[in-house]
Amino acid sequence: MIFFKIIFFALLCGLLDYTGPFFINHIIDYITDPNRKLITGVLIVIGIVSSRVILSIVVARLRTLLVRILGGVLKFIFPKAMWGIKTSNALNGVIYSKTLRFSLMRSVEHNQGSLVNHIQVDSERLTWTAWEMSNVMNLPVILGIGIYFLWVSVGISFLSGLGVILIMSLINYVFSKIYFK
Repeated sequence: MIFFKIIFFALLCGLLDYTGPFFINHIIDYITDPNRKLITGVLIVIGIVSSRVILSIVVARLRTLLVRILGGVLKFIFPKAMWGIKTSNALNGVIYSKTLRFSLMRSVEHNQGSLVNHIQVDSERLTWTAWEMSNVMNLPVILGIGIYFLWVSVGISFLSGLGVILIMSLINYVFSKIYFK
C-alpha cells in the first residue's frame, strides 16, 4: 500500500511541477486581454502560489514516505551502488597492477599525472554511471510529459524552441568530436 502512495505522490509532484507553463500561459492571456478584470489576475496569482505550496507539501510527504521504507528502497539502491564501487575498485586494481609491472620513469605514454587521472576521475565515472542508469530509464517519460505540457500550454510555437535545442545539441556533438580527437 505504501508503494502506491509513493507512486501517487511522485506523479502528483510531476504534475504540480508542470503547472508553471499553464499559469504562464494564463498570465500572457491576462496581460494581452484589453478587457481584463482584477479578479482574474488575483486568481492567477493565487493559483501560482497555491500550486507551489501544495508542491512543497507533497514533496515533504513523499520524502517522509521514502524515509519510512528506506530499508525497502535500499534493496534497489544498494546493488547499483555496490556495482559501481566494485567496478571502480577493479579498475583501480588493474591500474595498480599494471604500474607494478613496468616503470613509469621509462614510459613515454604514461606518467604519474595520467595514473592519477585514471584513478581519481575515470574510475569515479564508473561509480556514478551505476547511479545514473535509473535516470536514463526515466528520461523518455520525463521528456514526453514535458513536451506534452508545452504543446498544451504554448501550442505549436514550442517546436521552434525544440528545434533550436536539437540544432544546438548537434553543433555541440560535432564540436565535442573535433575537440576530443
